[in-house]
Amino acid sequence: PHPNCFGHVGLVGIYTIKITTNRNMTSQGGNNFNLMKGQALNQGNKAVTWFESPGTSISNSAVGSTITVEASIKEHSQYKGVWSTTLSGVTLVPQGTTSSVTYMGAPGSTISERVKILSSKPATYGGKEVRMETSSGKKLIAYDSHSQLQLANAGEVWEITAKVKKHNRGMTQIYYISS
Repeated sequence: PHPNCFGHVGLVGIYTIKITTNRNMTSQGGNNFNLMKGQALNQGNKAVTWFESPGTSISNSAVGSTITVEASIKEHSQYKGVWSTTLSGVTLVPQGTTSSVTYMGAPGSTISERVKILSSKPATYGGKEVRMETSSGKKLIAYDSHSQLQLANAGEVWEITAKVKKHNRGMTQIYYISS
């Protein structure tokens, strides 16, 4: 990453952020959102930026307040000469949290888990979209056309080993699944 940014794209972390900007805005398409900016106190006070839906507990954070969040790094970008780490999937976590409460593993790592199948349906481009949940409540998703997981039915419990592809929207996407 740029020297004024931190982490690698796709990495999930716990960040303590001092809010410096909380501006309600409307996109050209008419969508309402909050532009959130701050300093990641546990990352050398480096700048962070993200977009938040109005009315959430995060969007109600006052400028000057400090929050602890779990988020994935979306990109490192520059706007009007200022470099910033852009976050996505930002959720509040209790202060003192040190590991992910939502996601599993880092992109590229291998995980082995016992999961309950939540749903299995045809995927847009062939194969199956399978949604799963671990005993600790973490959600996984796979778009699979090669493994035995295609045969899974809702309610079944499976033992899986897979690689982590990415973290997005509260779910860890997995691939290269063996069961």
